[in-house]
Formats: sequence, structure tokens, C-alpha cells
Amino acid sequence: MSKSLFRRTAVLLITWLLLLGILSMRGFFTNFSQLPPRLSFALLVPLPLVLIFAFSKSGKQLLQQIQPQWLIYLQSFRILVEVAIWLLVRNGSLPIQMSFEGRNFDILTGLLAFPVGYYCFVKKSWPSVIALLYNIAGLILLLNVVTISTLSMPTALRVFHNQPDSSLLTTFPFIYLPGLLVPFAYTLHILSLRQLKLYRHSTYHSDITIQSINNNKPVSDIISAKEWFSSGVRLPYDIVSKRIIDTDKSLPVDSLFVFNKYVTYSSQNPNNVLSFLPGFPSGSYDWSKIDAILEKQYPLNRLYVDYIGQGDSDKPEKYPYSTFERADLVEAIWQHHHIDSTFVVTFDYSSLVIMELLQRQQEKIEKGIKPSTVITKVLFINGGYFTDGHSHPIFTTPLLKTGFGKKATMKAQGSSSTLNGMIKGMWSKKYLVTEAELAEVGDAIRRRNGALFLHYAAGFVDEHKASGERLNLLHIVEKMQNDVSFYIVGSNKDQFEPKQVILAKERISKYGVDIQVIPGGHMITMEQPQLLTDKILAIAKIISDLR
Repeated sequence: MSKSLFRRTAVLLITWLLLLGILSMRGFFTNFSQLPPRLSFALLVPLPLVLIFAFSKSGKQLLQQIQPQWLIYLQSFRILVEVAIWLLVRNGSLPIQMSFEGRNFDILTGLLAFPVGYYCFVKKSWPSVIALLYNIAGLILLLNVVTISTLSMPTALRVFHNQPDSSLLTTFPFIYLPGLLVPFAYTLHILSLRQLKLYRHSTYHSDITIQSINNNKPVSDIISAKEWFSSGVRLPYDIVSKRIIDTDKSLPVDSLFVFNKYVTYSSQNPNNVLSFLPGFPSGSYDWSKIDAILEKQYPLNRLYVDYIGQGDSDKPEKYPYSTFERADLVEAIWQHHHIDSTFVVTFDYSSLVIMELLQRQQEKIEKGIKPSTVITKVLFINGGYFTDGHSHPIFTTPLLKTGFGKKATMKAQGSSSTLNGMIKGMWSKKYLVTEAELAEVGDAIRRRNGALFLHYAAGFVDEHKASGERLNLLHIVEKMQNDVSFYIVGSNKDQFEPKQVILAKERISKYGVDIQVIPGGHMITMEQPQLLTDKILAIAKIISDLR
């Protein structure tokens, strides 16, 4: 929830509570001579505001950020409400028909809240239609208890004539039951129903296919993590010698298995490839949509890598994770596949990895040594290029690297809702990331007990600052602009590195670096696969330019 929305909501709520309190203490609601009963004012005034908000742009944006199970979990408060009503009935303050011993069955809504929320949206073993029916039933049960209380009041509408009547609800502080808790209950139902409609809408659109430029054959918008990783292989990597080991040889003690997907075509030079380096714990899976479009649109030799800790690579807890060990791994995989030259596409903190690799390449050239793999072009996507440009929100990378962040990532290994809450901000609000997409990204992250890598990877900003002189894109561009072509793509709703593109324009655009900003959040590789594919093909001189 934005700060402005939070402030407006808080002001409205406080104003409403004060108004209810003042009117009830002055006896406004205890006047039963007029119809409809004045209590209906307390019940119904919030309703149009709730409906307007639910269908507003702000409401839509808020519902995109809230996990659907929480709007249902919160209905469990009705258990306490019903117990309180029952105690008032036992005390002789309210009529028996208002409790679960009489005609009020609203406690069922509270009791079913956690099972419905969990099995529909966390475990996903129940269809979402169960949540739909739950909300409808909850509204009906709420209407039932409101009707019973109305027909138990000393008005011309009274049907239940047993004593006591329900007039207690019109006095302070009990006015907050119909004036606050009932509106809160139907607000949760309305927002949940609205969210379910948005969820079905976004799921429908996530199944709409991307059309190829060369033909109209569709490419599926969602590739499962299982499908993606099954199309690659895990290679044994000796972390001491920093080499990929032949599978027919005995493996050293200090060896780990790392995932890579290597696609080549007989019509192309196998020693010249397009290398994709990942920048999020889901690893190479982040490139899956782009890979599917490339395969349909214009197949190129391409290599996808998972660093240790990412995707389907091994994910040891005690390991010196760093930019430099990632650069060692990339070099080892390039040498293993005998790659002579490559155009590299990076995402997020792989910007640091490629800057380190470029520095190594330049150092070899200056010493008269021919690099085993020559980097010819680099496309940076939402990366970090300057130490003074990092601006990650406090509750993301800065918090993840702490002890609390480590505990949170350990919990995220077994909790989809926790993990989703941690990663959902990677997408822009307009994108409406679906539960299906979150589930696949979560699968990629948690493979081989890997959620903890969210904690270990969060130290890259500090590492960048410690090596800021070496890992500075301005210095690299100044030295290598004649030998390497540089391109940068940023996204206009990036929450993590928004300043980096601005600084890049100020500092390196004068060297002819192509810098563009396209719509989307930080996880632009999944939000805008077609635009990025077009950019990649334009750089590779396959199509003229970014459409």
C-alpha cells in the first residue's frame, strides 16, 4: 500500500470511528421510531466507498500486491466476534438468535478461512472456485446475522420478540460491531471477489501467446521450470582448478555440479554464441520466454548459465559466493564448449560479472595474451554499473543480507506465500504477475534447497562498493569502446536500480553507448520478452532495430 493511500485510509477510518462514537453516545442510533432503523446508517455508509475503491485504479494496484490467501485468512477474526456475541448472549445482553446457539452461523466463515486460503492459494490443491463460493457464502451468512439483529430490535419491523432485544448494538462501544466489524467483513469479501476476477483475467492473458515476427505460430508465454531445466545439463565443476571436468574422469572432492543449456545449429559457427548470464536466484529460467521466442523467430547459437547457488546448479550453504567466483565459472564453461567469441546479455548483478570478465579480457590483451573467449558485444539489462547508483528499497536486498533476512529465506524454502511476498515486487504493478508464474519462479529458486541463496546473493552491492574502482562501467567503456559494443536497457518501473540508467546516460552515452528505457518492472526479462528479443536481434544485426 502506498504511503498516500495508507494516510487517506487512516484519516477516513479515524474520522468514521469518531463519528460513530459521538453519534452513539448522543443516542442517535437508539431512536427506533423511524424506518429504516438508524443503525443501517452505520452498516451501509461504508459500502459505496468500498465498491468505488475496489474498482478504482488504486484498488486494482493494491490487489495486485496482496497475496489472495490473506484476504481470506483475515476473515478468521469472525471467530472472536462470534465468541464475544455468544458471551454477551450468555450474559443476558443480546438475544439467543444472534449467537451460534440460535440462528447465527457466521462462525463458519471464520473457521473455514485458513483452510480455504491455504488449500486454494498456497498448496493449490483446491480450485479457486472454492474461494469464490466461500466469499459468496460468507456474504450470505453476514447478511443473515445483520437481518437477525435488525428483526430483533424494538422497531415496527421486529419479528423476534424474546428478551432481550438487540438494542445493545446501538450503544457505545458496541456500535463498533455493526459499524466497524461488519463493514470490515464485507470489505474483505468484496476485495477478495474483485481480486479473484482480476486473477482469472490475468491468468487468461498469461495464456495468450506471443506472435512471431516471421510467422504467426504462437509461442507459449509460460514455460515450466521443470521443462526449462530438463532441456539442459549439469556439468561437474572443480572449484579449485576452476575447470569443467570431463564426465568420464573421477571427480575431485572440491567439485560441484553447475547447470548450463547450450544450443547450437549446424548452419552456424559453433564457436560463436550468444551468452545469457542470469541475475536472480531463479537463474537461467529468467531467460525462458526470450529463448522460446528466439527459437521460433530466429534461432541462434546460445548458452545459458546458472551460477552456483542459482537455478539447477548446486547450492551449498558454506561457499564463498562472489562476483569473482561467478566470473571464474563463466570462463570455465566458455572454455569447456570451446567458445571463441560471444555476445553477452546480462541481467541484474551479472552486470558485475561481465565487468569483471571484460577487465580480465583487457588485461590479457594489454599483456599480449589472446583471450580464449573474446567478448564482442554486451547488452546490460537492469544492472548495476556505478557504486553510487544502487538504491534498493530497505526491505529488499539490504534486509535480505542480514541475519533476519537469512531466517526469512530459510522459511521461504518451505512456504510459497513467504517466498512470493519476497519476490513479487520484482514485477511492475501493471504486469499482474500470476500465481502460475510465481509458482514457476519459486520452483526455480527452491530447487536443491536454494531459497537461502536470496540471502547470500544480497551481498553483491557491498561487494560492488568494495571493488568499485575495478567494476566501474565508465572506466571499462573508456578503455574498451573500440573493441566492444555496449548497450544498456532499463525499465521505467524498476524499483531496484532506477538510478543506474540515469547515471549511465550522464556518464557514458557520450561514448556512443546505446541506452534505452522500456516499460516494465525489474523482472523485465519476463515482462517484456518480445521487446528484449527484438533488441538482441537488432544488436546481432538480424533485424533492423527495436520495434
